[in-house]
Amino acid sequence: MAYVQFYIGDPNEYLKDRVYDTIRNIHSIQILESPSANTGFSVIDTIKFNPTSRYIESSNASEELIYRFYKLQFIQDPALYTAEEQVILTSSLIYPEIMSNIVDDVREQIGDTDLDDPAFSDVEYIEAIRFALLQWKGQNNINRIEAVDKPPIVVLVIEHFAIKIMNDHAKYYQLKSPSVELNKWQIGEHYSTVIQTCQQQLDKYAKRLNKENGGYDDDMIISQMPSAKVETVTRFSKTRGISITGRNKYFPTRRNLSPDYLP
Repeated sequence: MAYVQFYIGDPNEYLKDRVYDTIRNIHSIQILESPSANTGFSVIDTIKFNPTSRYIESSNASEELIYRFYKLQFIQDPALYTAEEQVILTSSLIYPEIMSNIVDDVREQIGDTDLDDPAFSDVEYIEAIRFALLQWKGQNNINRIEAVDKPPIVVLVIEHFAIKIMNDHAKYYQLKSPSVELNKWQIGEHYSTVIQTCQQQLDKYAKRLNKENGGYDDDMIISQMPSAKVETVTRFSKTRGISITGRNKYFPTRRNLSPDYLP
């Protein structure tokens, strides 16, 4: 089982029923988990409601919490109400704090801070974080995010969205920054530079953490972390009259990913 923490905001927002101008009798909060965003939610924990706390936590989450979806249910006292009567409120999808913090960090860095009209949705951010974890940590270690994982994950997510913005200029105009409006050619140039900067920073992280040629997981076992994968191809040059050996451009040279993962 894994530990999760959720930010629920000001408890008074849940206690006050603004439609009927009454105070709700909230007894507990249930944490629901599912492998799907739409169906299959089940209760993993029931926490006594604390009207002074803005957080709720549990140690009953799946070990694969990064790939799970969550909702909260606010219920009345089970001793006084039937199961059908207990549920007062059900939240929309909510993400563990460790994921929400990364989303907030990336939103701030790329200027996607207008939550009324965001360039990218929370779902898009979560998908990008999951893909970033796969790239940085490999298949064997993607169910956990340690504190040391956050900087490279943020850089990878920024790179992911920079590629999207280069090909979807409408996204660019939804962002608050850069504040100076650019034409399409300038947008492409700007985010191409952003991507190169991200790649250079990731290469530095990999070198400092000894992950250029693989690395170790928490049990000191060699994992599938990023490593260089260079394909060499020999071709005959008609202009030079000699055979030339070089890198195959269709294979990545920075991350250990198959061509299927290439954009």
